[in-house]
Formats: sequence, structure tokens, C-alpha cells
Amino acid sequence: MRKALSYLLAAGLLTGAATVHGGTGHAAASEGKLQIRDIAGPNSFAMSDGSMWTMVDGYRLVHTPGHVAQVSPGSEGEFDGTGITQDGKRVEWDIALAPHTVNAAESGFKQAAGPYWLKTDGSVWTREGRVDSLDDVAFIGYGNRKLGALTRGGDVLIENPNEYGAFKKMGTAPNAEAVRAIAVFDEKVALRYDGGEVVVYELSNFDDDGRIPPVTVARDAVHIAYAPGDPTDIMLVARQDGTVWRTGDYQDRWRLTEQAAGLSGIVKTVPMPDSERFYAMRSDGSWVRYDKGTVSDIEAPSVSRLDVTVSNAKPYVGDVLTVDILETYTNGAKLKAPAAEASIRIEKPHLLRLQKDGTLKAAGVGETDVTVVSGGASKRRWATRRCR
Repeated sequence: MRKALSYLLAAGLLTGAATVHGGTGHAAASEGKLQIRDIAGPNSFAMSDGSMWTMVDGYRLVHTPGHVAQVSPGSEGEFDGTGITQDGKRVEWDIALAPHTVNAAESGFKQAAGPYWLKTDGSVWTREGRVDSLDDVAFIGYGNRKLGALTRGGDVLIENPNEYGAFKKMGTAPNAEAVRAIAVFDEKVALRYDGGEVVVYELSNFDDDGRIPPVTVARDAVHIAYAPGDPTDIMLVARQDGTVWRTGDYQDRWRLTEQAAGLSGIVKTVPMPDSERFYAMRSDGSWVRYDKGTVSDIEAPSVSRLDVTVSNAKPYVGDVLTVDILETYTNGAKLKAPAAEASIRIEKPHLLRLQKDGTLKAAGVGETDVTVVSGGASKRRWATRRCR
């Protein structure tokens, strides 16, 4: 008769760990070292390791491994978006699908903006194909369902409201090679130059000759972003001194009139959903949420609890045990982790052998310690395993 094997299994995670009795258990963890790289929505985070957090079905948080470098809010609200991977491939997600590549065989893309992607050759694409009316583009921007672009030759373009698929030239930007970013909203295109100057082209602002004059809004900007406003859409400007300012209404829409109180060291903003509520990134890579004057830190999701279940609490020598791992994150997500991808350490492997697929095979009688580490956390050993 085969001899029985009973055990206690430990799951160690950073500074916390716990013993698993009868095949189940949990472990606490402190924050990992991942940072939020970019934000495209309340639950859409690109992480420093290239992975992404998004929400599927309107309630379920998912964590998708990958190599995402840049993300953009989509056109349908907080649940969709687009991005670019580190190797120049396109990424998209929506309320029904987690982040995934679009036509994985294609590469060479450098920027995402709404439902559009810009290629290094200056062409602009949607998931359906190339936008034929745009060529030799240096930057794209998207806001309020409008696409804008700056060509390498300096043409400032906005979707023509009177002709579907066509673009209207609003002017020619001088020194276009010095432009570092653009922001677009409705019928406005703002250019940010490398020295910090910000100029705005607005389709409804023209002189008696029909010419659209560029208007200077700032001279010390490090980042610009448009947000919807009432009665006037607002530009958020992160300045070289780390402060964030808003433009005003009507004629003040070309002036920085109000500072967002309580913010310092800011290098980027992501309006969500307006100029009174937005995300802001500090120069050290950390993020905050600004909500009508209240500033709160945004922590990168990390594993706060690790639950481990083993298929058989009283196996015999020769039995194979499956290990199920459930990670609970600080954002409330509960995700299953493949045992084959976890770190499973066995003190005496001649008693219990780890298989390539993450299962355990009872091989002898005795006592050994077993530690399971998952979720990108450091291992801490704390358990006793009894075999008999």
C-alpha cells in the first residue's frame, strides 16, 4: 500500500507570508516596484514593465502582459483605447476585449491618438486601413471626435467639418521641426515647441482675409492637453516650474488664467473627464488624481494577498498535485496565476518534486518546506511541511 502524505504549504510574498493548512492559504504583500507609465482612463494603466490594466465588461479588471510604450484614450469613453508597443506594433482594447495587437505582422508605428495610429513613414492608419488624405505627417492628435495633424512640412490640419474624410489646412507652422507635441480638440490644434512655446490654430478664429492666425498661449510649457469645458473648452498646461494652469473662457481661452492648486513637480496631465478632474504625472514618475482642488496619490496595482490551493491534502507517494494560485491586487482585482509561471521552492526536492508544468509529485516520506511566490513579489520563506 502506498504511504499517505499530508502537509502544510506556505506562500511567501515580500514582507508577508502565511501557512496553508489542508491545501489552502493566503499571504499578505507590500507594494511592488512597478510604476504607472501612462494613463488612458480611470482603469486603463500602462505599466513600467509594458503590461496593461484595463476593465472588461464594465466591472472586471484584467492585467495583460505585453510591451506597451504609449497609450491614448479611445473614442467611445473610459473603456476603450489604443496604444503602441515598444517594437512599433498597434494595440487596442474596448469594453469587451482586453488589450491586443492589431494586425501583429505590421509594425513601424510611433504614436496612437484616439482610434488612429501614426507610422514612422508619415502615414496615418485606423484599424480598417490607411487614411488616404493624410501623408508625410509628423504628429497626430485627437479630441472631441476630431483628428488633427502636423505635417513634416509644417501644415496644420484639422478634419474638415463640411467634407467627410477631408482635411482643412489652418496654416503653416514656422520651424515645424522644433515642434515636440500637438493637442487637438474639436476645431483647435495646439503646437508645443521644444523651448516651451505653445501656439494655437482655431478654425473659427480668422481675419478679414480668411487667414487663421496662430495665437501664443504659453512660453514655458512641458506638456499640453485639451479638456471639455463650459462655455469654453480648456487647455491644461504643465509648466517648466512644475505647476499646472488652465486657460479661461471666451477671449481668455488664449491666456493662462488659473493655477490648479496643490500640484507641484508635474510634467504631464490626462484630463478625465474635464479640466477640474484629471490625472497628473510628477517628474519622479508617480501619479496623482486632481479632483476640484483635492489631490490624491494613485498607487500602482500590486498583489496584496496570495491564495494557494493544492488539489490533495493527503496524497500518497507517487501522486501528482496541482497548485492553484489566486492573486488579489490593491485595486480589487482577483486574477488566477499559472503555477508554471510562479516560483515554487521546495526545501527537500527528493520528497516533493516540482514538475515543468507547475504540478508537484510526491516522491518520498518526510518533512520539507514549500514556498510559492507569485505576482512579481520577492520571496519570503515561512512554513513547515510535514510528510508521513
